[in-house]
Formats: sequence, structure tokens, C-alpha cells
Amino acid sequence: MRPNLSNRLRILSANVQKSRAAQESILESAASLKAEVICLQEPWLINDVTREKTATLRGYRTLAPINTWGDREQRPRVLTLLRDTIKIARTSEEGHPDVLGLLIELEDGRTIDILNIYNAGANSSRAREAERLIRARPIYQNSVYLGDFNLHHPLWDSRYSRLDDTAIPLAEWALRNNLVFLNNPELATHIRGNVLDLGIISNNLNAAAQLDIRYDLATGADHYPLECTLDFKPRRQGTSGFRDADKVDADAISREGARLRNSLKEKLANTLLSTIEGCDSLVDSLEDLILALLNKIAKRKPGPLKGNIWWSTAC
Repeated sequence: MRPNLSNRLRILSANVQKSRAAQESILESAASLKAEVICLQEPWLINDVTREKTATLRGYRTLAPINTWGDREQRPRVLTLLRDTIKIARTSEEGHPDVLGLLIELEDGRTIDILNIYNAGANSSRAREAERLIRARPIYQNSVYLGDFNLHHPLWDSRYSRLDDTAIPLAEWALRNNLVFLNNPELATHIRGNVLDLGIISNNLNAAAQLDIRYDLATGADHYPLECTLDFKPRRQGTSGFRDADKVDADAISREGARLRNSLKEKLANTLLSTIEGCDSLVDSLEDLILALLNKIAKRKPGPLKGNIWWSTAC
């Protein structure tokens, strides 16, 4: 049964390292998971790029960021596959081989702006062009940024205690626009232990979003797939709102605490506390961090319960 797209959206993202086998592997996984959107970075293309052929999936449209693929130097480095039943409200107008934005419309009329990004490293052609481009484009109320960013920063990778100059603009842009990094900085997305593949969302989607590194779906490429789920199902209040103190996960507290601590450090470093706006921004960040920690460390008790939830945004 096809899921109700007004309730949930599942997006699978992977750098397949120009490998046909890796691309076919992630497409098979996406079909099994019934993902609505598949974001590919460094996709496999046949040697004659002008023929515009790649591995595809039945029931999905394959979309490229440029109309004509041209020679191998101008080949698209992102492709997005979209389930046939999903309505496209608008495609991006960047016309850049490394960025593809799609504004899709869900069954309830809600629109989601999904950007598929390959940000080339320093020694590659079109180095850092994708990252600069997304910082210059408008940010929509419901935005999701997924892809291979090829940048190192402690905000999303705990291995890097020092700031990488090339990553600072992205971090500052995200914090300035109240965007949320979904990655756990302790969990690598690359086989060498780095966090290169990111999930970034507008704050409006924070309560609905979850990002998982799908090590079990490894394709043979050097990046692990990301699964981003947006769950819009209304959360029941009162009867199902209790947190079970007996099921607190101590390891989860340690992991999540480290991630949130790094996030708060970055916020403090980039916030002017001498202004009212800066103080308001910090309070909002603290609230988000506390709620995120509570959501991670304790499971809800199953079954009908009496009483009211014991914490809320007013705490």
C-alpha cells in the first residue's frame, strides 16, 4: 500500500561513486523501502554522456539538473529520482550540474523544497560551486538539503576540533538562517570515518525530521546512504505523552549530549549576545537542544495512560 504523502515522506540519498553496481544497489533498496525520493550524487552514466543514459527505476522519474549533459566535463553530478505519483510544483532554475532543487507538493497541499547537492572538493572541477550556490538561493519554509558536501566542521563531525576555513561559510549560513543539521557528529558517512554527507533542514521541519545513516544498505561505494524521513502524523497528546524513566538510554544521553554540546558551542561562537535578537536566538537554540535531548534519551510508554505530558515547550 502506498503511504499517505500528507503524513510521511521518505528520501534516500547516496553518493554512488560513478558505479553502476552501487547505483543499482541503492535503487533496489529504495524500491524495497518504498522511498518517495532518491537523491544520487556522482551517478553512473554510460561512457557516451551525450546519450544521457543511466540506471533507472520503474515507477520513478529520473531528473537531471541540466537539459543537455554535454561532454564528460559538464556531466551532471546529481540525479534525483521521484516516484511517478508525486506532483512537482517547480524545478530549480540554477542550471548547475551539481545542484538540483525540486519543490514537490504533498496530498494536503504542503510543499517541500528538496535540494540534491554534490559539493566538489578543493582539487576537483567546479570546486565548492554547489555550496556557494545554495547559500545564495532563497530558503523556503520547508527545505531539505541532502548530499555530499565534502567539508569538515565540528558542527557535524566530532573528529574535527579545529575549524576548516572552507566549511565556515556553510556553518555560519545555516546558523544565521536557523537551519538544523540532522547528522549525529559521532556517526561517519564515509568509510574513512568522516562525516561528509549531510542532511540539513529548515527549522520548520525539525519536529518531523529524522536522519539515519544506513550502514546496512552499503552499496560498495565509499559513502554510506542517508535516509531522511519526514513524519507529519499528528502527535497524540495526554494519553501517550509520558516518557518512561525506566527506559532511559545512558549511551544515548552521552552521544546526544556530545552532539548538542558541539552545536551549542557553535551557536555561542556565532551569536551576538549584546543584542536582543542574539539573546532570543540563543534561547530558541537552548529550547531546541533540550527538546531534542528529551526525544532521544527516553522512549514513550506504550498503551493508554492517564494524565498529562510532563514536559512541553513551556518548561
